[in-house]
Amino acid sequence: MKGAVTALTVHWELLDDAARADMFGVLQRNAGSLGDLIDQLLDFAHVGLDDGVNAASLVDASDVDLSEVVTLVVSDVKPALAPERITLDVVPGVRAYADPMTIRRILTNLLENAIKYAPSHTPITVEVRADGDGAVMAVEDEGYGIPPGERARVFERFYRSQSALSLRTRGLGIGLSLVRALVEALGGTVTVEDGPRAGGARFVVRLRGGDAAAG
Repeated sequence: MKGAVTALTVHWELLDDAARADMFGVLQRNAGSLGDLIDQLLDFAHVGLDDGVNAASLVDASDVDLSEVVTLVVSDVKPALAPERITLDVVPGVRAYADPMTIRRILTNLLENAIKYAPSHTPITVEVRADGDGAVMAVEDEGYGIPPGERARVFERFYRSQSALSLRTRGLGIGLSLVRALVEALGGTVTVEDGPRAGGARFVVRLRGGDAAAG
């Protein structure tokens, strides 16, 4: 951002319209990334030093239509993230013990993670379905996958997988730890497994059924 501002300030008269537009594009993209990082850090600070200790204060869970919430969230974030890559595989009417804002936080982090670590031409699928008395929300990509030995560790705070380091992707390693804290605050679990299509990773969030709100 500093480089783009300096170029625009010092070399404005030497830049044509296309070059200026490129610089403004750099500023816009990086401002968005900085905003996302600040949001993550604020949530991270709110959750506290111990995993999940304060996460419950971030959620206001009840019986919700998870299918409807996820469809709405994807509709909201898809244009800014990767409109041509994200597809929905949602069974209508799946209910869960959750709240829309927490689902938005969880799903946005999982989508950003998939976009960051999967090649730009590959699809990303968001799935919602019933699972016995509960519900499943999954985000699946066709990227490089996560080795079995690292799958538990990717949810640790500040941990970055070897594939992330080898790809030289930016990040602090807090997005997935926030996902775990928020999912656990809802009484659910999150795991990662192989994607069933063409390699990649499949992050699976399991939530209690909507009738858990009555208990």
